[in-house]
Amino acid sequence: MYRSFCSIMDAEAFEWESQLRFYWLRKHDDLFVHQCSASFSYGYEYMGLNGRLVITPLTDRIYLTLTQ
Repeated sequence: MYRSFCSIMDAEAFEWESQLRFYWLRKHDDLFVHQCSASFSYGYEYMGLNGRLVITPLTDRIYLTLTQ
């Protein structure tokens, strides 16, 4: 999620695909979450104190597992 993008040269690269990305789609007038092969509406759920969440390789794998 917060990894460096400096070596990503292709939009199909796994390092880019595995990032948790948020997109506002005008066609649907809604926010969508994309990660690897998953794409779904955000839902605007309460995320708690995410500013206190420490991003580690484990939390990256958890987000990837939950979206897939």
